[in-house]
Order: sequence, then C-alpha cells, then structure tokens
Amino acid sequence: MQPLRHEAPLEKLLRIGKTDNEALRQFHTALLQSNIYVFGTAPQEHQSGEIIPAGASVQIRSWRAADGSPYIPIFTSLEILRHAATKEEPYLLMPCRDFMALTLGATLVVNPNSAFAYRLAPEHVRSLLEVGAIVGPIDSWVVEKTTEVFVAAAHDVPQAVLKEVAALLSTFTAVVRARLLYYQDPTRDPAPILLLVLQGDGDLRMHSGPAAELLVARLGKIVDVVCVETNSVQFGQFPPFYQR
Repeated sequence: MQPLRHEAPLEKLLRIGKTDNEALRQFHTALLQSNIYVFGTAPQEHQSGEIIPAGASVQIRSWRAADGSPYIPIFTSLEILRHAATKEEPYLLMPCRDFMALTLGATLVVNPNSAFAYRLAPEHVRSLLEVGAIVGPIDSWVVEKTTEVFVAAAHDVPQAVLKEVAALLSTFTAVVRARLLYYQDPTRDPAPILLLVLQGDGDLRMHSGPAAELLVARLGKIVDVVCVETNSVQFGQFPPFYQR
C-alpha cells in the first residue's frame, strides 16, 4: 500500500479531533453532511463512483474486528478506501446521513486500517441522526491499549446555575437524579470537560439536549452528557445536585 499523499478537510478534523474535542464535534457535523465511500454494490444503472440516492437497493459489505464483532467500514475519501483494501472491490458513494439511516443499528468504523480509525457505536449513530451530535462522552478511537480517565466533581459551578438546571430537570419525569462532573482523557483532552450525568428510566436522551444547552448558555463551556439507568452504580460516588 502506498502512503497517503493528500489530507482532505474532513480527515484533518478527524486527526485534530484525536486531541481536541471541539474539532471532533466539528468532524461529526461535517461527516453527517458529507458523502462517504463504502464497500458494496448497487443496481447496474448506478455506476461506480456515482452518488447512490436514498431508497436505492444496495448491498453493503461488513468487516469483523479482532474480537470477531461485525462492523461496517466507511471511508471519507476514495484514496483512503483504496489504501485500506486488500484487493479490488466494488464501492459505493453515498450521502452519510442516508447511509446511517439505512444501516441504523450497526457499528460503523470510519477509515479503518488508518492511524485515525474511529468507531461509531449504534447509539452514537442514532444520536447523530436525531440531534446532529453525539450525546455523551466520546471514547471511540480504535486503539490497542486502555487509558485512565480522570473524573471529579464539578465543585466550581455556581449553585445558582445548578438550581436552574435542577428546576428544568424537575419537569422531566424520567430523570431521577443528575450529577455534574469533570472528566478528562489525558491522551485526548488538554483540559477537563464538563459531564452531565442523567440517571433514570426510559429514553433520557430526549431531555439531555435542553439541560446541556442551558449549562452551555450559563457557563460558556463544552458539556457532554451521559445517561445511565436508575439502578446503575456508575458515578455513584459523586453526590447528585438534583434528585427527584
């Protein structure tokens, strides 16, 4: 395989996003609005390299990870697709949003066999389609080693802000309790990121957007959200600022 000679804007955002959460969020937005390349076939009336319209009958090829779990490889450029391929294979060009809707429920890996392979779990894909962003901590880099993540209570957030968010959460019956923390992956985050933890039952994601938006408006900081079930002990060592 020959080394890649060109870095498109989308690949640049992905590369920078490995150490910059804001660039990674920009990548998510740009990816959703882009066309992507996938291994697969379409009816004969569609030529290779032609954008496949929504609703067309297509066959998509999946790969398997080292642990045997299936995923669908997607590529941000034809050059990267060819770099990853081990043999000549048919490929398709599709709008990413249409492709994600078509394959909803599958795990996607962006640019596998590259230095910046990036996994999108089914819940990430659903979040991108529903709200245009990934709701929750982003820990999707395809790596071979684990890293220790720093988590601590966000004691510096003004009580007035917490009371305002708590008042908003009290209108959502599915939310049982909420915590506000800082988390940091030292391999990616130059500084800690605010993390809003919502605990309850049902689909909490529909409530996470308004709560996060309120925190961003009041604090002027990036806020990630994670949702856990009522009986989960995750983050239980940190006292909640809201409890129903």
